[in-house]
Amino acid sequence: MDLLYNDEIVDSRTEKIGLRTFRLERRFEKRNQEFKLYVNEVPVFINGTNHIALDILHSKDYLRQQKEIELAVECNCNMIRCWGGNVYPETEFYDLCDEHGILVWQDFTFGNSNYPQTEGFFDTVYDEAEKVIKKFRNHASLVLWCGDNEIDTTVDGYWYPDGKSKYNRISREVLEKAVQQNDPFRVYLKSSPEIPEGFDSYNVPEQHIWGPRAYFKDDFYKHVTAKFVAEAGYHGCPGMESLKKYIPEKDLWPIEGNKTWAHHSTEDYLIEDIIGRRNTLMANQVRILVGRIPDDLETFIKVSQVSQAEAFKFFIERTRIKKWDMTGILWWNLLDGWPGISDATVDYYFNKKLVFDVIRRVQEPVCVMLDEIKGWERAVYVANDTNSDKYVKFKVFEYEDSKLLVQGDINIERGKNKKIGEFFEIPGSKKLYIIEWTFDDRKYRNHYMAGYPSFETDTILKWYKVIKELD
Repeated sequence: MDLLYNDEIVDSRTEKIGLRTFRLERRFEKRNQEFKLYVNEVPVFINGTNHIALDILHSKDYLRQQKEIELAVECNCNMIRCWGGNVYPETEFYDLCDEHGILVWQDFTFGNSNYPQTEGFFDTVYDEAEKVIKKFRNHASLVLWCGDNEIDTTVDGYWYPDGKSKYNRISREVLEKAVQQNDPFRVYLKSSPEIPEGFDSYNVPEQHIWGPRAYFKDDFYKHVTAKFVAEAGYHGCPGMESLKKYIPEKDLWPIEGNKTWAHHSTEDYLIEDIIGRRNTLMANQVRILVGRIPDDLETFIKVSQVSQAEAFKFFIERTRIKKWDMTGILWWNLLDGWPGISDATVDYYFNKKLVFDVIRRVQEPVCVMLDEIKGWERAVYVANDTNSDKYVKFKVFEYEDSKLLVQGDINIERGKNKKIGEFFEIPGSKKLYIIEWTFDDRKYRNHYMAGYPSFETDTILKWYKVIKELD
């Protein structure tokens, strides 16, 4: 683009641009909610993740940026949410998302806190927001702005009279005005989740599904009311190779009551009565799966990673099976920004936990999945998130004896999902099922771990190896 004066070029600017439309269909109604995204008037089901600061030293983010987007592409993400407790990403982040067709949800950097409600602070906020909007608004990947992370949720009963989020003028006035004046054709959400008066965190269309973080298939997670999930995660222990880089040998085991582990928790609590709170949570999630804490760290790591992988798998597959009753999930999170113990699927050193490849399989654009058992039957579903009809051949068999349970083929329409079979199962049976399907002359595999905890540790270790080597 050139700027001319008296037929002479006095300034020029070169940018990559993309042309597309985007809209969000959203309704806040007690029994008729909606949160559906459309690109070029085509509804898009979201399989995505959350982006946090890539390094504790922000100046080093650029060294990790390309690898982060490569990981997102590898595990079949079509959206990344830049979380509000974050720093703003570099322009390269948006360039890479443009190139790879990844949609971006950008929170303004306000999160989980009470900010001053003064005119002077409002002016500072507007000035920063205006600069950020102008920096990123020409990127086709950017589809929506959001005022903050979880401030609507956390104000309830804490910071404002009667717990009403309407008193937060930053999200209700300042940032909304900044978007209207500088990027008026993009969607603006006041908060994530946004909670209007008369609603709460778990009866709005877009939700963060954290809850008790106990068994990942308990009633809280089974009966999610969200149309769209913008956060959901589960802890998983990093591998031994990574742990040894930042935890001295003498402090590696046991983890509970361990101040060194607590220091690397996502919440650094060194107070004795709550030491390593999230590490204790992770240990209790292992207890749920196998009934006890294993005797050694290597076994603990593998069981913890199975626990995490099965939780993410359940969250994503439940969302996909309920398409379009649910319209997507942004799980927490892709990559750690420092050597920590967290929900991340890839640790700070770019070592993948078991969950990463499990997510990659269940986010394949065409995916065959097993539903939860109902009565004596377990249903088989196929989801097609591509823009063309697909011919799919599938089969499901037991891992232990290779017994074939169901097989078939189907032409599945674009953008649809469908029940394609079922098989008999004794409720509570502890089995590992293998699912295979082909489309476009390529074979894919998935698995399903049936039964209720607790499982034998040796069984989980055996299944860990099978799941890890499933491709």
